[in-house]
Amino acid sequence: MKTNNRWILVKVVRGIPASIEFFTEEQKAILAESDWREKMNPDYDESRIFQADLEEVEEKETCYLESVY
Repeated sequence: MKTNNRWILVKVVRGIPASIEFFTEEQKAILAESDWREKMNPDYDESRIFQADLEEVEEKETCYLESVY
């Protein structure tokens, strides 16, 4: 089943947003975050997965993102 959901993976390195990746499948976002976390310094770096509904974005031309993991 195709959905309008997209998962956005954000990596912050020492307080600076360093990378953003978009996924159509939740599991791929989870795996990518796991790969990132293996190489990150847990004392200074962070990553989060956010979910966005494309229909909501199109209707409002904006979207509030809330961390899902």
